[in-house]
Amino acid sequence: MPQNNAQIPVYILTGFLGSGKTTLLNRLLSNDKGWKFAVVENEIGAIGIDQELIKSQDEFLIELNNGCICCNVRDDVQLALQKLTEKKGEFDYLIIEATGAANPLKLGEIFLGHNRLTETFRLHSIITMVDCQHLPINWKREEDAFFDQIKFANQLILNKADNCQKPLAEIEVDLRQLNPLAHMVRTNFADVDLQQLLDFNAYDLSLLEGELDNHKKGHRHQHGLDVVCLETEGIVNPSLFEEFLNYHYAFWPEQIIRTKGILNFFNQPQKVLFQGVYQSFDFDLGDPWEEEPINKIVFIGHDLVRETLEKGFQNCLLD
Repeated sequence: MPQNNAQIPVYILTGFLGSGKTTLLNRLLSNDKGWKFAVVENEIGAIGIDQELIKSQDEFLIELNNGCICCNVRDDVQLALQKLTEKKGEFDYLIIEATGAANPLKLGEIFLGHNRLTETFRLHSIITMVDCQHLPINWKREEDAFFDQIKFANQLILNKADNCQKPLAEIEVDLRQLNPLAHMVRTNFADVDLQQLLDFNAYDLSLLEGELDNHKKGHRHQHGLDVVCLETEGIVNPSLFEEFLNYHYAFWPEQIIRTKGILNFFNQPQKVLFQGVYQSFDFDLGDPWEEEPINKIVFIGHDLVRETLEKGFQNCLLD
């Protein structure tokens, strides 16, 4: 555990859409070691979903919405870090959970040079979650963010290892072509040795400097993703909602990459937390509704038609 007068270790937690970042974050926040974390968490959409999915230590959770953390809200990240410098000594580690479309290289740049932030914080690790189950389709898409997240990590967590569509050994060979030096761990449900994760050798910042020079020459952060955010009152019919999902996944199996939401299901006093990756989805129960129930759902993918998704979701609501 860091000493009070030492720099606070920073962990950039990244990984493509639906890879298991929040699951790993929750494991860290639920630790039984007494570790205290500050979290800066970013979502692409204009409405916040992840704050319901994160088992937070509320006073140290800062959420940034409606922009990619490495571009649109990067200044907000720096402001959040400045605010956290005033809390030094009250937490042991800082985790920055980036969106699934973020390039960690630009975040790492914050921790280069000598300034008030780098006096307080030091980049210790870039941890990338790799979704082994959907690796072939993500690889085929050739998204810049997907490859950058792998390339610039010093720890690669091979998640959903039991659901791979190709042998893990072959996946590791593919990943080594992009990043020959990163430490790799195979796991399911982001179940890793947390002590080892936090104690792993600190990130070599000199590696970032050369990459940044190359990256700036040709960088155009165009992840090409559509984000559709829906927010509406009403009571959701669970059966109709599942039919709605199955219909869209059947006709557009690769267009909708990531879905997540907070839903007000019929005859259910608790919030229903919904997450999906491609055609796989599941539900969980959150806290009881204390405020007026509002359904919130986010779709992330390619060539999404807002009107179609909005009409389909409206048809799931009870009259």
